[in-house]
Amino acid sequence: MFEIKSNQPVTVFNIPRFDSAHHVEVKAVGEAIREGWTEWSDVVLTAMSGLGGVGKTETAKSLVHEAIASREYELVGWFSAASKDQLLADYRQFVMERRGWSSEEMKKLSNDEVHHEVNSLLSGFSSFLLVFDNADDHMSIPQWLPYHSTLGTAGAGRRRMVLTSRKDQVWRPMGVTPCIVRIGVPSAAEAMEMLMRRAAGRSFISSSGADDDEKGEQKAAAELIEETGRLPLAVSQLGAFLGAHPEVSIVELLSRWRAGQKELMERNDMSSEDPSVKTVWITLKTM
Repeated sequence: MFEIKSNQPVTVFNIPRFDSAHHVEVKAVGEAIREGWTEWSDVVLTAMSGLGGVGKTETAKSLVHEAIASREYELVGWFSAASKDQLLADYRQFVMERRGWSSEEMKKLSNDEVHHEVNSLLSGFSSFLLVFDNADDHMSIPQWLPYHSTLGTAGAGRRRMVLTSRKDQVWRPMGVTPCIVRIGVPSAAEAMEMLMRRAAGRSFISSSGADDDEKGEQKAAAELIEETGRLPLAVSQLGAFLGAHPEVSIVELLSRWRAGQKELMERNDMSSEDPSVKTVWITLKTM
């Protein structure tokens, strides 16, 4: 249950769905973000960086849904920053909704004019939390983010932006010093909880009264988690597969995983340097 910090109405924009029942907060990440917001009274930008599949977007979803429930901000918004076109499309929708303009009126505005309208609208809120998701293109995205002067430091840090990115440099052209949170993998216990929440109640935690089959399942679960590198995307997908297929033991799933891993090692067409790409490929092969 979130603490309601205000009775003020909250304006929301483009908020994605969030599966709170299956979400497991990585404690170290949540603490780093909240401590940064507390200690840096004038912080306006939090940059979450990490490998693909490590949970940046899910963490951001958790933050915005918590903000909406607690009514801590006047505006909570979500923008896709995977490309300039996607970001500007969200900007146009935001302006159209806030100004009450028609799509025909919006077509008359240049991209620069839309950007200006977004900043003008944001300046009307004394507090907001905005997420710019998948902001990996550090060449084109920063110039389209809200103006530094719009964010300012008004309200003692109550205007916040969160960037999720696989790259550390995306915020550098903004001229803003962010609170940097590098998203790592969860602890073994957190990864096990992710697996079990997705596995529809199947438990893989060691217990003194377990029989040999149960002990085998528990051992296989712990090994599978480690072999995925505890990557949340892979762990969640495997857990969901187990939940949908109760006839498949985790011992069998581990065997499939290792077969997929062997197949990958025998191939020479997976050139990605991002290890998470290979992990997800094995995961999909396993299922």
